[in-house]
Amino acid sequence: MDEFDADFFGPPAPDEVGSERGELRRIGVVCPDSAADAAYFACAVARHLARSPGTDRTAQDRGPVVLVDGQPGTGGLDVVLDLDREAGARWDALRGAGPDIDAQKLLAALPERDGVRVLSHGRGAPRVHDRLVRSAVLGALAGEAAWSVVTLAPHEPAEPTECDVIVLLVRGTVCSMAAAQQYVDKLDGELMPVLVTLEADARARVALGESLDLEVVTSGPTRWRLGHRAADDVLAGRWPGEGERTMTRLVQDVVIYVRSRGRSMAWA
Repeated sequence: MDEFDADFFGPPAPDEVGSERGELRRIGVVCPDSAADAAYFACAVARHLARSPGTDRTAQDRGPVVLVDGQPGTGGLDVVLDLDREAGARWDALRGAGPDIDAQKLLAALPERDGVRVLSHGRGAPRVHDRLVRSAVLGALAGEAAWSVVTLAPHEPAEPTECDVIVLLVRGTVCSMAAAQQYVDKLDGELMPVLVTLEADARARVALGESLDLEVVTSGPTRWRLGHRAADDVLAGRWPGEGERTMTRLVQDVVIYVRSRGRSMAWA
């Protein structure tokens, strides 16, 4: 990553965010027992949104799609999208940032792939960012981006100021379900997640939804595995290692749900 002289401090982000306009435009993705699952799914959602904006605003006004790595201590999203050797700002450029961030300048400095701007952790940089800095950055980007997709840290639940909806990925296993329950128990009551089940049959899906008291939005695939071609699979829209099995339906189901829930809020 090249060094940056850019000053990202600037005027405060606009107070008007998606949910206040009757839109849900900030999507958080978390998988309590697998940071990789959250990263791959968030990348797929962001790339889908960039290809099919579908917002109520015009294409000229909608702004970019931004993908944010909110999982301290994990590998960067820029690695998943093959951007790790590309120039651009990373989290370490924002250390010490205050509440006022120039979102337009920051967006312009981020590396981009397939219409998605990516704020990730850099190679060799400390993979920890202050909670206040993260909230300020997410708030600033939400004021300029058409959509924000952020991977969430399972040990530090998101707040309503950081995203509009949380997508919770859970496998049909005891360990995955227990980790998901711990995450849900920590959440503020204002921000409850929706559920995407992985590797679970019909009976397990019902049990997961009832046990966690969450709505199951979509389910699948039956199995997947990481490998040396994982990034290539994600860029092609496939679950890593699954060949022709794709993430398309899962991603579409989630996006349709988020858009429909935003419209229902607008009519409330």
